[in-house]
Amino acid sequence: TILPLSGMLLFSAVSCDEKSDVLPDTNTNTGVTISHNINDAYGVMVALRTVTTQEVSGIQIPVEFNTGVATFPTAPGSSTYIDAGTVTLNGKNLDRQSNNSYLYDDLLDPLSFSTVSWSVSGANGIPAITYSEDKPFPLYNDAGSLPSSVTRSAGFTLSLSGQVSNADSVYVLIADSKGKMILKRYGPSPAEAVFTSAELSTLSSGTGIFEVVPWSYKTEDFNDKT
Repeated sequence: TILPLSGMLLFSAVSCDEKSDVLPDTNTNTGVTISHNINDAYGVMVALRTVTTQEVSGIQIPVEFNTGVATFPTAPGSSTYIDAGTVTLNGKNLDRQSNNSYLYDDLLDPLSFSTVSWSVSGANGIPAITYSEDKPFPLYNDAGSLPSSVTRSAGFTLSLSGQVSNADSVYVLIADSKGKMILKRYGPSPAEAVFTSAELSTLSSGTGIFEVVPWSYKTEDFNDKT
């Protein structure tokens, strides 16, 4: 039996790739990180809303965390990044990391995503950018129904009909405590996510994670750079 912490990630990006098939429909992996291989980008800006629910004494306790991430590669597809000056999301500064990626992680001054507005001062060939997203944030509306346990030998089907909105794609994953995961990728309005007993048998029993990840993206050009 896998006993996951139920959670959902809501992903909205101003990015630079129109490929929606970066990951296969079904993927068994050795790590829990979901990555998006964006190969034609001079800059990627991601607003990420995470709601994690944990069952305590039979009560679902939700915890929300909002953050922003931005990268400006030296060339499209590169994993080496440029210092692009000051980057803000909704008026809050993202910290530039040692590899020149940007991250917002101030728990004492949390982000709110009633709007998603980016500003980049620009430097080293990256133009100044001011951008406000008018696309609604993708939502999963039924986190309370995520299971507190999954029996591997029985398989599991999660109904998603009518529960996802404003998404371009939806990822659903189950991961064990040893870093193995089963990841499914669906279109914007999936009816259900199906995990077979054969798939679940590849995971170890014990505590794990179950995630529903609706996300959306949009491409924009600034000074002829995507």
